Amino acid sequence: KPFVSTKEGGFGLGAFEGADVIAACVDSLEARSYLAQVALFLGLPIVDGGFSGANVGVTMYPVVADPTEGPCWRCGGLPTPGAFSCRQAATFASAAGVVPALQNGAVALAGLCAEAVVMMLHGRVTEARRISLDIRSGESLVFNPGPAPDCAPGHRRLAKPPTVSEIGIEATVRHLLEGHGGGPESMLFLPDAFVE
Repeated sequence: KPFVSTKEGGFGLGAFEGADVIAACVDSLEARSYLAQVALFLGLPIVDGGFSGANVGVTMYPVVADPTEGPCWRCGGLPTPGAFSCRQAATFASAAGVVPALQNGAVALAGLCAEAVVMMLHGRVTEARRISLDIRSGESLVFNPGPAPDCAPGHRRLAKPPTVSEIGIEATVRHLLEGHGGGPESMLFLPDAFVE
Protein backbone atom coordinates (compact mmCIF):
# COMPACT_ATOMS: atom_id res chain seq x y z
CA LYS A 1 0.00 0.00 0.00
CA PRO A 2 1.36 3.46 -0.84
CA PHE A 3 2.34 5.97 1.85
CA VAL A 4 2.75 9.70 1.46
CA SER A 5 4.97 11.80 3.69
CA THR A 6 6.16 15.37 3.38
CA LYS A 7 9.45 14.79 5.18
CA GLU A 8 12.22 12.22 5.51
CA GLY A 9 11.26 9.63 8.10
CA GLY A 10 7.69 10.95 8.18
CA PHE A 11 6.48 7.45 8.93
CA GLY A 12 8.22 4.80 10.97
CA LEU A 13 9.58 1.41 10.03
CA GLY A 14 6.20 -0.15 10.86
CA ALA A 15 4.87 1.29 7.59
CA PHE A 16 6.98 -1.33 5.81
CA GLU A 17 5.61 -4.30 7.76
CA GLY A 18 4.62 -7.02 5.32
CA ALA A 19 6.44 -5.38 2.38
CA ASP A 20 8.35 -7.66 0.01
CA VAL A 21 10.14 -4.90 -1.91
CA ILE A 22 10.43 -1.11 -1.75
CA ALA A 23 9.77 0.80 -4.98
CA ALA A 24 11.28 4.27 -4.59
CA CYS A 25 10.50 6.74 -7.35
CA VAL A 26 10.58 9.98 -5.41
CA ASP A 27 11.75 13.50 -6.23
CA SER A 28 13.56 14.07 -2.94
CA LEU A 29 17.11 12.78 -2.71
CA GLU A 30 16.82 12.87 1.08
CA ALA A 31 13.78 10.58 0.84
CA ARG A 32 15.75 8.20 -1.42
CA SER A 33 18.53 8.11 1.16
CA TYR A 34 16.00 7.38 3.93
CA LEU A 35 14.36 4.58 1.93
CA ALA A 36 17.79 3.08 1.19
CA GLN A 37 18.49 3.02 4.93
CA VAL A 38 15.10 1.44 5.64
CA ALA A 39 15.78 -1.26 3.02
CA LEU A 40 19.12 -2.06 4.67
CA PHE A 41 17.67 -2.06 8.20
CA LEU A 42 14.79 -4.35 7.30
CA GLY A 43 16.56 -6.59 4.79
CA LEU A 44 14.25 -5.61 1.93
CA PRO A 45 15.20 -5.31 -1.75
CA ILE A 46 14.72 -1.85 -3.22
CA VAL A 47 14.06 -0.60 -6.74
CA ASP A 48 15.01 3.04 -7.26
CA GLY A 49 13.88 4.92 -10.33
CA GLY A 50 14.27 8.43 -11.64
CA PHE A 51 14.39 10.45 -14.82
CA SER A 52 15.47 13.72 -16.28
CA GLY A 53 13.72 14.53 -19.53
CA ALA A 54 14.21 11.61 -21.91
CA ASN A 55 16.84 9.91 -19.73
CA VAL A 56 15.41 7.32 -17.36
CA GLY A 57 17.19 5.06 -14.93
CA VAL A 58 16.34 2.18 -12.64
CA THR A 59 18.62 0.62 -10.07
CA MET A 60 17.87 -2.67 -8.32
CA TYR A 61 19.43 -3.47 -4.96
CA PRO A 62 18.70 -7.06 -3.92
CA VAL A 63 19.21 -8.29 -0.37
CA VAL A 64 22.67 -9.77 0.12
CA ALA A 65 23.67 -12.11 2.96
CA ASP A 66 26.19 -9.61 4.38
CA PRO A 67 24.96 -6.01 3.97
CA THR A 68 28.53 -4.69 4.00
CA GLU A 69 29.28 -6.68 0.81
CA GLY A 70 26.68 -4.96 -1.38
CA PRO A 71 25.99 -1.37 -2.46
CA CYS A 72 23.14 0.82 -1.33
CA TRP A 73 21.73 3.94 -2.96
CA ARG A 74 23.88 6.12 -0.70
CA CYS A 75 27.08 4.41 -1.92
CA GLY A 76 26.78 6.77 -4.91
CA GLY A 77 27.42 9.80 -2.69
CA LEU A 78 25.65 11.91 -0.11
CA PRO A 79 22.25 13.24 -1.13
CA THR A 80 21.84 16.87 -2.07
CA PRO A 81 19.27 18.52 0.21
CA GLY A 82 15.99 19.52 -1.36
CA ALA A 83 13.70 18.07 -3.97
CA PHE A 84 13.41 18.11 -7.72
CA SER A 85 9.95 19.06 -8.90
CA CYS A 86 8.49 17.69 -12.12
CA ARG A 87 6.13 20.67 -12.21
CA GLN A 88 9.02 23.10 -11.89
CA ALA A 89 10.95 21.33 -14.68
CA ALA A 90 7.88 21.55 -16.95
CA THR A 91 7.49 25.26 -16.16
CA PHE A 92 11.14 25.93 -17.06
CA ALA A 93 10.83 23.90 -20.28
CA SER A 94 7.68 25.78 -21.27
CA ALA A 95 9.35 29.13 -20.59
CA ALA A 96 12.24 28.02 -22.83
CA GLY A 97 9.78 27.19 -25.62
CA VAL A 98 10.33 23.42 -25.62
CA VAL A 99 7.95 20.56 -24.97
CA PRO A 100 9.00 18.75 -21.79
CA ALA A 101 9.46 15.01 -22.02
CA LEU A 102 8.23 14.49 -18.48
CA GLN A 103 5.14 12.43 -19.28
CA ASN A 104 6.95 10.19 -21.76
CA GLY A 105 9.87 9.76 -19.37
CA ALA A 106 7.54 9.00 -16.46
CA VAL A 107 5.66 6.35 -18.45
CA ALA A 108 8.86 4.65 -19.62
CA LEU A 109 10.24 4.76 -16.08
CA ALA A 110 7.04 3.28 -14.62
CA GLY A 111 7.27 0.32 -16.99
CA LEU A 112 10.94 -0.31 -16.18
CA CYS A 113 10.31 -0.03 -12.44
CA ALA A 114 7.32 -2.39 -12.57
CA GLU A 115 9.39 -4.99 -14.42
CA ALA A 116 12.26 -4.53 -11.94
CA VAL A 117 9.89 -5.12 -9.00
CA VAL A 118 8.58 -8.31 -10.64
CA MET A 119 12.15 -9.51 -11.23
CA MET A 120 13.04 -8.79 -7.58
CA LEU A 121 9.96 -10.61 -6.29
CA HIS A 122 10.84 -13.68 -8.37
CA GLY A 123 14.50 -13.70 -7.28
CA ARG A 124 15.86 -12.94 -10.75
CA VAL A 125 18.18 -10.18 -9.53
CA THR A 126 21.09 -11.46 -7.46
CA GLU A 127 23.40 -8.44 -7.63
CA ALA A 128 22.87 -4.70 -7.84
CA ARG A 129 22.07 -3.59 -11.37
CA ARG A 130 21.59 -0.13 -12.94
CA ILE A 131 19.72 0.32 -16.22
CA SER A 132 19.87 3.71 -17.96
CA LEU A 133 17.89 4.44 -21.10
CA ASP A 134 17.55 7.44 -23.39
CA ILE A 135 13.99 7.05 -24.69
CA ARG A 136 14.68 9.35 -27.66
CA SER A 137 17.80 7.67 -29.03
CA GLY A 138 17.24 4.18 -27.64
CA GLU A 139 20.76 4.13 -26.24
CA SER A 140 21.03 2.16 -23.05
CA LEU A 141 23.60 1.24 -20.46
CA VAL A 142 23.53 -1.59 -17.95
CA PHE A 143 26.11 -1.89 -15.20
CA ASN A 144 26.56 -3.33 -11.73
CA PRO A 145 27.33 -0.71 -9.07
CA GLY A 146 29.57 -1.81 -6.25
CA PRO A 147 29.75 -0.90 -2.58
CA ALA A 148 31.58 2.31 -1.74
CA PRO A 149 34.51 1.82 0.68
CA ASP A 150 33.40 4.76 2.83
CA CYS A 151 29.70 3.74 2.93
CA ALA A 152 29.47 -0.07 2.91
CA PRO A 153 31.14 -0.69 6.29
CA GLY A 154 28.21 1.18 7.87
CA HIS A 155 25.57 -1.02 6.24
CA ARG A 156 23.70 -2.96 8.88
CA ARG A 157 20.54 -4.95 9.24
CA LEU A 158 18.38 -4.75 12.32
CA ALA A 159 18.10 -7.93 14.33
CA LYS A 160 14.68 -9.54 14.33
CA PRO A 161 12.97 -8.12 17.40
CA PRO A 162 11.77 -10.55 20.08
CA THR A 163 8.04 -10.93 20.52
CA VAL A 164 6.30 -10.24 23.81
CA SER A 165 5.37 -13.92 24.07
CA GLU A 166 9.08 -14.75 24.20
CA ILE A 167 9.77 -12.43 27.15
CA GLY A 168 6.51 -12.10 29.07
CA ILE A 169 3.77 -9.51 29.16
CA GLU A 170 5.13 -7.75 32.28
CA ALA A 171 8.53 -6.91 30.78
CA THR A 172 9.64 -3.29 30.96
CA VAL A 173 11.17 -1.41 28.05
CA ARG A 174 14.52 -1.48 29.87
CA HIS A 175 14.22 -5.28 30.21
CA LEU A 176 13.36 -5.63 26.53
CA LEU A 177 16.38 -3.63 25.43
CA GLU A 178 18.93 -4.92 27.95
CA GLY A 179 17.84 -8.53 27.84
CA HIS A 180 18.05 -8.83 24.09
CA GLY A 181 21.38 -7.23 23.21
CA GLY A 182 20.07 -3.68 23.22
CA GLY A 183 22.63 -0.92 22.98
CA PRO A 184 22.58 2.83 22.43
CA GLU A 185 21.05 2.43 18.95
CA SER A 186 18.41 -0.10 19.97
CA MET A 187 14.93 0.13 18.53
CA LEU A 188 11.70 -1.10 19.99
CA PHE A 189 8.92 -2.02 17.57
CA LEU A 190 5.46 -1.85 19.07
CA PRO A 191 2.65 -3.68 17.26
CA ASP A 192 -0.01 -1.25 18.47
CA ALA A 193 -0.31 2.51 18.31
CA PHE A 194 -0.92 2.84 22.06
CA VAL A 195 0.74 1.22 25.04
CA GLU A 196 -0.79 1.11 28.53
